[in-house]
Amino acid sequence: MIFGLMRNLVISLLAMAVLYVVISIYSRSVRRERLEKDADVKIAEGTLAESARDGFIEDGMAAYEASPRRKLIALVFLIPFVVIGLVTYLTNFY
Repeated sequence: MIFGLMRNLVISLLAMAVLYVVISIYSRSVRRERLEKDADVKIAEGTLAESARDGFIEDGMAAYEASPRRKLIALVFLIPFVVIGLVTYLTNFY
């Protein structure tokens, strides 16, 4: 019984790790695209020099790395374990 639980736990952790990586990469690419579009708009308006475009994007990505949104993606690991624990508790002890 304990080996089955451990096997399921390891498989779940691997699946959640893959999901975390995919969501993380997707979120970063969406943010970068938005920054690129914002930079292009600012260049067209004349409020940003074309030579400063890369710096604008890198500064925006650095701000994204420090943002809470990036950290919220880590809930991919926490939420399934909380739900499984709650269902197990309610099934066995309630």
